[in-house]
Amino acid sequence: MRIEIVIGARHSRRVTDLLDQLGLDGWTLLRDASGKGERGPRFSDELTSATSNHWVLTTCPRERLDDVVEPIREMLKRYGGLCLVSEAHWLVH
Repeated sequence: MRIEIVIGARHSRRVTDLLDQLGLDGWTLLRDASGKGERGPRFSDELTSATSNHWVLTTCPRERLDDVVEPIREMLKRYGGLCLVSEAHWLVH
C-alpha cells in the first residue's frame, strides 16, 4: 500500500521518526510542498517557512496497514495534515 502524508514542515521529523518506529522499510521526504486545503493556501516561497509543508511517501504491506495508519491518524489529529492511502504495485522490489 502507498501512504502519502502532507504535514507542516516543523512536524515532518515526527512523521519520519514514527515511520521508523513502526518498522517501515523506508520513506521519501519532499520539502516545501505547496497547495491549498482546509487551512487555506500554503506556499513555501514566503518570507518565512512558517506555513511550509513537507510531503512524505512510504509503503506498507496490506496486512500491516491497520497497525500503521492508526498512529499516523493520531498524529494528524494532534498536528494537522493529510494522509492518503492507495493501492500500489512494485515494478522492482
